[in-house]
Amino acid sequence: MKRIMCVCVMLFVLVTGVDAANGDAGLSLKLGTPGIGVDLTLGVSEKVNVRLSGNFFSYTYDDFEFDEEDEEIDEVVDTVEVALDLMSLGALVDWHPWGGGFRLSGGAFYNGNEVSLSVTAGDTITIDDEEYEVQSLDGQIDFSAFAPYAGIGWGNAATAESRWHFAFDLGVMLQGSADISLKATATDPTLQNQLNAALENEAQDLEDDAESFTLYPVLALGLSYTF
Repeated sequence: MKRIMCVCVMLFVLVTGVDAANGDAGLSLKLGTPGIGVDLTLGVSEKVNVRLSGNFFSYTYDDFEFDEEDEEIDEVVDTVEVALDLMSLGALVDWHPWGGGFRLSGGAFYNGNEVSLSVTAGDTITIDDEEYEVQSLDGQIDFSAFAPYAGIGWGNAATAESRWHFAFDLGVMLQGSADISLKATATDPTLQNQLNAALENEAQDLEDDAESFTLYPVLALGLSYTF
């Protein structure tokens, strides 16, 4: 959180230091892997802009089924509800080395992306050949809240050359390793401790499997309007 505050302070200093001659601003609406995005771009100099970026998307799929012989959780008799929530807030600096649309971008995001799942009461799960009937099962996957960003793109929403611009971003967020939690309530209370231990081991195995997925790809397209 302290690092995010530092980024915000630096952005504020840059914004308040904008030369009036280069003080054009633009708004972009984009769609891509981070979700539905809105960017506010402020001109700092002929080749440098600062950008505030917000991205949001939410989707719930309530008919998900595991394979009958999944490596980790072998079988879920009934369906699972899976929810994807994307939310990221970024502070970026765009450098246009040739003064045109091409840009190099760097900065950081507050990363609130997460995936959650839930199983309804009465379902049976099988972990390591052991069957458990559960009243509820909830899982969550999230990542580091601070995610540095680096990328390239096209479009300068803070230029007065025209009102409308094409916007394109291609880069990566360094989101860190996944943090996975699994919690369940066993129908048979005598099996609760055993189930807790099994789920803890399962979550650790899943984290180990996902260890190499530390980069989140960013690809977004949209339109910009200069004020």
